[in-house]
Amino acid sequence: MFGYGIVGGRLGPEDLLASESYDVHRQRRDLLTAALVEASATPTPAAPAYEPDSPVVTAAQARALAAQIEAGAAVAYAQLVATGDEPWRRTAAAWLRDSAVRAYRWSGEVPALPGLPSA
Repeated sequence: MFGYGIVGGRLGPEDLLASESYDVHRQRRDLLTAALVEASATPTPAAPAYEPDSPVVTAAQARALAAQIEAGAAVAYAQLVATGDEPWRRTAAAWLRDSAVRAYRWSGEVPALPGLPSA
């Protein structure tokens, strides 16, 4: 999620998609955090900052970072699908599908089974 600030800073007209994606993931984070607290669990706080794996200077690098963010989110959502109970399983499946669509919008590619290790 943090990376969308970097993405948005490098893009022109595509910045709307970056802002929308950031807002969606922030809302999901808040929802999951509230659910964990309600279940008497202690959520792990986010780090104060993150360093991208490679420099993000161009629009193409920003789109690649956005696709990487969505791929990471897809992994988390796939894990929630596998371990969650209803209604979390259904919710996580919808989020997984959404992240796959967002990844495609950023990169033009999506794995056959988003969120799962490639064979």
